[in-house]
Parts: sequence; C-alpha cells; structure tokens
Amino acid sequence: MYRFIAAVLLCCAACGVGTAPPPEGGSDSVGKGVQASCPNPADPDVDYVSQDPLACAAAFFACAPTQTTFNDSCGCGCIGPAQQPTPTCPDPADPNVHYVSQSLATCSVSLIGCPAGQTGFNDACGCGCIGPAAPACPNPADPKVHYISQDPLKCAAILFQCNAGQTSFSDGCGCGCID
Repeated sequence: MYRFIAAVLLCCAACGVGTAPPPEGGSDSVGKGVQASCPNPADPDVDYVSQDPLACAAAFFACAPTQTTFNDSCGCGCIGPAQQPTPTCPDPADPNVHYVSQSLATCSVSLIGCPAGQTGFNDACGCGCIGPAAPACPNPADPKVHYISQDPLKCAAILFQCNAGQTSFSDGCGCGCID
C-alpha cells in the first residue's frame, strides 16, 4: 500500500502537481502550454479558492458573472471584479408596493404575511408586499355583514361555519359571514 502511495506522489511531483506556483514573473518548469506567471493574490480582482492544484481538483466553486474562472498549475479561483448588481428596489410611490419596513434590522426579525393576491419580499431594500391593495374591510354597520370577531388573532383560533347562502371571510379585518 505504501509503495502505491509513494508511486502516486512521485508521479505527481514529476508532473508538477502539488508543487508551489512559480515565483511572480517566473515560468513553470514544465513549460508546455502552462502560463508563464500566476495571478497575483494581492490583486483585489484576484480571488484564489486555493493555490494547491490538488485541492482545486476536488473543489466545486462558481465565479460571479463578471469574473473569469481559472484552474491550472497556479491553483484555482476567479479573476475580475466581483461586482454585485445594484438591487432594484420596489418603488415606495407605487400604490401596489406596501413596505412593512425599509430597515434591514427590522426585516431580519419580522415575519411578513401578505394578503391574498400579494407577493412578499424581504431583500436589501426592505420587506413588505407587492400587489393590489387588500380590499377594504367589510362594513360592520352593513346589515349583511355579520362579524364573529374583529380580532384576527381570535379569528385564527375560531372554527365557524356560515349559513347556506352566506360567504365567509377571515382576514386582517376579522372574521365572519356576509349575506
């Protein structure tokens, strides 16, 4: 077993695998199609995943769309600016955008529940719901509206059934039946 490992290591060393990258501006000892110099790790546009080609053989990584992948005798990583696209924030002036908060701290601890027909968002812009505004609450003074409760928390714990011909509702306004 040890002879096999030694043979593999000897073969890898002869091929240049596992050796340190050549000095900046130097050339690789193999010299056949291998780049003359390695990307400078001090360059802010160079991100090494590893400088060990053996580790690179086992590494799974992806570069940003603005970067170029490299995986050679120098190691592996990404070259180019890792610019993140500027987030496109929902426009607070849009009547279909309903921010709960634009504070990342608040949004990170908030559970957002959006009314039916709206889609929630929680990103670098804040959190809230996008979609048409929820319809107005049924008017409790209307004789066709029969509230069981106007407390949404109580409604969540109540099981009720409307009479035949009535429509049930349970939302942020409360719950009940409408003739």
